[in-house]
Amino acid sequence: MRNFIFLIIIFLLTSCGKRLKSRIYIADEHKYELRKDKFYGDFEMKEVNYNNGQLMDRGNYAYDKEGNLSNLKTGDWTSYYENGQLKSKGKYNIGSFIQCCFSGACKQFYNYKVGSWEYFYSNGQLKAAGEYETKQLHVNTSCEGGDNMSFGITTSQWKYFNEKGETIEPNAEFIIEFEKVKSGGNTMASYLFPDSKKENIEMEFDK
Repeated sequence: MRNFIFLIIIFLLTSCGKRLKSRIYIADEHKYELRKDKFYGDFEMKEVNYNNGQLMDRGNYAYDKEGNLSNLKTGDWTSYYENGQLKSKGKYNIGSFIQCCFSGACKQFYNYKVGSWEYFYSNGQLKAAGEYETKQLHVNTSCEGGDNMSFGITTSQWKYFNEKGETIEPNAEFIIEFEKVKSGGNTMASYLFPDSKKENIEMEFDK
């Protein structure tokens, strides 16, 4: 009988803990229609041009659930040099992590690269090509312990070339160029990229 009562008490405490946990409010948690970091909401294709009128970027920006167009990229994306040559093409996903904001816990959203990508030199020669591996990496936030975030990293299967089309062995800085992702639009922009061990996300802010 005592064992039975003890089990009931444990059950009640556990279920109570689960209910309390589910009540924790996270601001902007459902701001975008995401399922496993894949965006299913509305988006709009936009083009950005250089000062000379030449196309710089073409791709999709996500709408949030309130109908506001964001700076978050989703799906196919292409970038061009000022001379008109293709610079890169591939796809973006939208990810999120929890930050401790002024009013409490809140969701922060960012882009990361997925699938096959190609990068080119301004003379049209292929610079790098491969398929990103999506990996969970740790990020330090204002919350104790930080959080994990999905991120696309290069693998040993990637191919790299110089401007003459010759295969090369890249150094760390060369690889960072393809793993780095700009976040936050043109104002207050930051750059996200993995550390050398591919375990943590580094953040670098525009000055």
